[in-house]
Amino acid sequence: MAEARWRQDQATGLRQLMQARSQRSISLIGGRGRIGKTSLVINLATSLVHRGNRVLVIDEFNSSGNVAARLGMRARQRLGDVLRGDAPLESLVLDAATDLQILPLSVQPSQLARLDADSEARFAQQFADLLADVDFLLVDAAPIHSPDQPSMALATDERLIVLADRAEAITDAYTFIKLLSRDFAKRDFLLLVNRAPDYTAAKQLFERVARVARRHTQADVRLLGFVPEDETLHRANHLLQPLMPAFADAEASHACLQLAEVLERLVPVSLTPPDAFVHRWIECNRAFLPSQQP
Repeated sequence: MAEARWRQDQATGLRQLMQARSQRSISLIGGRGRIGKTSLVINLATSLVHRGNRVLVIDEFNSSGNVAARLGMRARQRLGDVLRGDAPLESLVLDAATDLQILPLSVQPSQLARLDADSEARFAQQFADLLADVDFLLVDAAPIHSPDQPSMALATDERLIVLADRAEAITDAYTFIKLLSRDFAKRDFLLLVNRAPDYTAAKQLFERVARVARRHTQADVRLLGFVPEDETLHRANHLLQPLMPAFADAEASHACLQLAEVLERLVPVSLTPPDAFVHRWIECNRAFLPSQQP
């Protein structure tokens, strides 16, 4: 029995070590044109869970079309209550499914910029505790249209830009790459083409954006893959459900599972500790609101 307990303890220790080394933070950014970015966040998250990962989705939006609302859920607390010390961070967490949690984090930049050192440390520690058992942190991030606009996309280790074959979406994708590369020294980007008829069309669209980005920036742009146009996506949205498991046989479901597998295999350029995300998020808000610093 002692040997069995030792083996169990060792397995737990090795698992914790692997988690510490491999925990991923990825922001998904998308532009105008109703390109389906929030639905992709949900379906990538559920696909990662289906493959055995534990996922936390952070929702930067406070609207009727945000991640929580798309799953028929509502936030119980506000982040302001947590920042003031009136509620723990875990009180904001919504359990969407086994191994899938949603964390609504819509906040005014000034609320973060005003945090003193003790409040920031407490918030960062609560966040690190929340992420202790998480394999993937996915962020439905606000788009960046100017160099003085805060976004969680600046705080994650990786950035995934959602692209669609629409003029405004293509323009916005290039704008994101240019701003993040030129003004924030972010060099590595993944692109995901949504609602493409096939891989050839997705590849051609990717090359159009990547060619311009490589010509005018120092960005390294890679194609993650594509999700085909699929009526079941709209049906799942109306039912306030993810594709998995409701429409497991749909083409879009298979595509999302393939994308989840590719994400697992990708080696990120950098991996930082869980609380680093929070500190970077706070600092970028302070940088854009210097007059709000305590």
